[in-house]
Amino acid sequence: MYVAFLQLGLGNLIGVWLVLKVAGHWKRWVDDGDEQTQRPDGRSVFNIFLIGNALTVLYSFVGFKLIGWIQAERVLQVCWVSLSVIALTLGFWAWIPGQRKSRFL
Repeated sequence: MYVAFLQLGLGNLIGVWLVLKVAGHWKRWVDDGDEQTQRPDGRSVFNIFLIGNALTVLYSFVGFKLIGWIQAERVLQVCWVSLSVIALTLGFWAWIPGQRKSRFL
C-alpha cells in the first residue's frame, strides 16, 4: 500500500494511515506489563510498533526507488541497494536478541 501511495504521489496518505494505526492501539500502550502472564508493558509494545512501522516505511521507500531504477535500467544500483537492504536486515535480526530485557518480550 505504501509503495502504491508513493507511486501515485500521495505520500502524505502514509502519514494519515499511520495516525489511524496509532489511534487504534493507543489504549494498549498505557497498560502495565505482567510478568506472570508474560504480557509486556505498553512502552515495550509501543517501541516495537514504532520500529516496525519505521522499517515498513523505509522498505516501502526503497521498493519505490527500486521500481524507478529498474525502469531506468540502472541494474548496478538495483543490485547494490537490494543486497545492502538484505545485509542490513540480517544484521538487525542478529542484533535484536541481545537487546531483550525480558524473556517474554
